[in-house]
Amino acid sequence: MFINGHFYACVAMCGISFERFQRDKATPYGAIPEHKMWKVRTILEDNKVLSAESLCLCKKMANLRNDYAHGHGMHPNEDALKSLEWMHSFINNETSLMRDYFIVNGILHRKYV
Repeated sequence: MFINGHFYACVAMCGISFERFQRDKATPYGAIPEHKMWKVRTILEDNKVLSAESLCLCKKMANLRNDYAHGHGMHPNEDALKSLEWMHSFINNETSLMRDYFIVNGILHRKYV
């Protein structure tokens, strides 16, 4: 959508993707389809399902998506790119197999927190 210049739709689809991921992650903790997204995020936060950084991205994306869903988005080109960057960060935070590892001189090492 971004490549074809459908910037409003790009923001909307990133927002929808964020919402779907949150709902899927919250379902085992009692989220139901009738819950509003703020409730879903509360469930995720209370159960420490997502990182704090990911929750922050979810909130920012929800706000931006709402701007465009209600016709208030003012910078579609920039906001579409921002949405994609947030999506990329979110995916890396939550699904990257390397998030708990680093490589030194070609050797994989576990990060210890």
